[in-house]
Amino acid sequence: MMGESKVVNVAIVGGGPGCKAIMDMIFAEKLSQLHMKLIGLACTDPEAVGYRYAQEKGIYATRDYRDFYKFKDLHMIIELTGRKEVANEISRTKPDHVGVMGHVGARLFWDIFQIEEERIAERERTEEALRKSRDELERRVEQRTSELSESNTLLKREITERRHAEKDLRKINANLESFVHIVSHDLKTPTISIRGFSSRLLKNHQEGLGEKGRKYVEQIDASARRMEALVSDLLELSRIGQVASTFDDVSSLEIVKNVSSGLQDRLKDEGIKLVVAHNLPTIYCDRKRIYQVFENLLVNAIKSTRRADNPRIEIGYRDSGSHGQFYLRDNGIGIDPKHHRKIFEIFHRVEDEEGTGLGLAIVERIVASHGGKVWVESEKGKGATFYFTLPKRSSPQ
Repeated sequence: MMGESKVVNVAIVGGGPGCKAIMDMIFAEKLSQLHMKLIGLACTDPEAVGYRYAQEKGIYATRDYRDFYKFKDLHMIIELTGRKEVANEISRTKPDHVGVMGHVGARLFWDIFQIEEERIAERERTEEALRKSRDELERRVEQRTSELSESNTLLKREITERRHAEKDLRKINANLESFVHIVSHDLKTPTISIRGFSSRLLKNHQEGLGEKGRKYVEQIDASARRMEALVSDLLELSRIGQVASTFDDVSSLEIVKNVSSGLQDRLKDEGIKLVVAHNLPTIYCDRKRIYQVFENLLVNAIKSTRRADNPRIEIGYRDSGSHGQFYLRDNGIGIDPKHHRKIFEIFHRVEDEEGTGLGLAIVERIVASHGGKVWVESEKGKGATFYFTLPKRSSPQ
């Protein structure tokens, strides 16, 4: 029968506290592999803990253990009274096929139960730890997958931005080619002609020019020479991105005075008051290119202020840490903020402004080649302030 059912049917004799513990052990689903089934409990005291517990669980309960003998499928009696005479009586009267487990055996059985229960608990703890580890691994995999996805998205964005940048660079290069064409054909050729005419005037008509006329022609010739040299440098700059420059310690105040002297007649004709700060420092730079920066910015300011009431231009300097910061401020027509960046682009001109659209682009390129930057702060109708910075560098010792 045991081989067929694989279940050991047991009955308990005795209803004390230990009885309830043994019953719980048999009922425990965790220990179902023990293949035990409780079919009855016998106790002379119907008020005993085990007796009442058996009734609650729907287990057959009786006051006489001999009532179990009628069960043909009974395999074992667990004797828990601890009374020797009861154990002897059960052993003497029980059917031959029924085994008896006394108090000592029950204790051993309980110890086995405790060991098995601890083993099961340990297995559950291990399974829980494995579950947590699996969940944590899945979380990390999901997080890493998300990070990789985000990285891929960023990489795709960077690739797209780089392609756009390359496209912009091609556009800039195209503009640069146009710039080279304009400079070489529309500026250099007439500059050479101006120099040629001024030289002939000075050589062949010096007496007829008079002192004042001779100074004017000399000034024209000097300006033409500077323009010719600068155009050549800009052509070289456009080809290789840099020009072998001659850097020296130069008085920026002297440069500004020379620039203003060259534009003195225009300033006077427009009634513009020019104010130059006395703290303009000595700077390490390419003299002729920084001359062009101040000249282009001053010419730009003259154009902006010529229709203003009490036109005024101020040139100043302030210390800005690792860089020196120059500024040219005017009270002219101002610049709409939407044009603040565009005015430094090649060929860009604000409406109603004369010129080739190269002046401020040249300024930005020269300042950048010196390691500085240029920008404007302005509102339409409220004047403008152009700033440019140059790094504080000393001449080699």
